[in-house]
Amino acid sequence: MIRCVTVFSIMLIFSLHANKNDETYHKANKALKTGQYQDALEGYQSLEPQGPITYYNTGIALYHLQQYGKALAAWSKAEQHASSGLLKKIQANKNKAYQKLDLAAPVAWRSTLLTIQSYFSLFLLQVLFLIAWLSWWLAAYTRIVVVKKYRILLLLLSMCCGCLIAFKYWVQEYHRAVIVVPQAKLFTGPNTEFDTVAEIKEGEPVLVVYKEDTWYKVNYNNAHGWIQSIDLEQVS
Repeated sequence: MIRCVTVFSIMLIFSLHANKNDETYHKANKALKTGQYQDALEGYQSLEPQGPITYYNTGIALYHLQQYGKALAAWSKAEQHASSGLLKKIQANKNKAYQKLDLAAPVAWRSTLLTIQSYFSLFLLQVLFLIAWLSWWLAAYTRIVVVKKYRILLLLLSMCCGCLIAFKYWVQEYHRAVIVVPQAKLFTGPNTEFDTVAEIKEGEPVLVVYKEDTWYKVNYNNAHGWIQSIDLEQVS
C-alpha cells in the first residue's frame, strides 16, 4: 500500500512538472511572436530540460536583444540534436549573427556533416559500418564472385559510416565554447595579473581544455591561455 502511494506521488509530481513546463513553453512562444523577447528568453531559460527547439528559440530571443554571442551559443547547443530542417534554420540565423559581429562564418564542411549525420542515429551507423566491413572482409577472403563486384562500394560505405560515427562522437566530446562579451582577454594564467596573450571578439569559438575555479583554460587559434568563465559559454 505504501509503495503504491509513493509511486502515485512520484507520477503526480512528474505530471505537474510537465504541465508547468508546457505552460511556460507556450507562454514563451507567445511572447516571442509578439516581440516580448526578454519575457520569452526568461521563459525558455526556466525550462528543464531544454531541447533543440527551445535552444533555437532562445537564440532567436537573444538575437533580437542584440546579444549575438549568446545567440550563437544557444544555436550551437541546438545543433547537437537538431533535425536536418532545423539545422538549416540554425545555420541561416548563425550567418546573420556572424554578419552582425563582423565575423567570418566557419567553413561549411561542419554544417554539411551535421546535416548528413542528423539523418542517422549512432546505433544505425554502427550497424551499417559493421555490416559493410564484414561484407568487405568476406569479399576479400572468399571466392564469392557476386560479393567481390561490390568490394569498392562496401569499402566506401564502411569509410563513410566510420567518418560519421567519429564525427558524432566528436560533436559530443569536443568541449566547445563561445565568447559572449564584446572583448575577452586571454591571459597566460588564471588571474588578471598575468600577461595578455590575445583579445578575442564576441562570437568567436574556443576549445575548453580545463577549468579551475572561475577560469577556463582554452585553445584559440593554436594559442593557449586562460579566460574568465563569465566571458564565455560552453556549448558542448
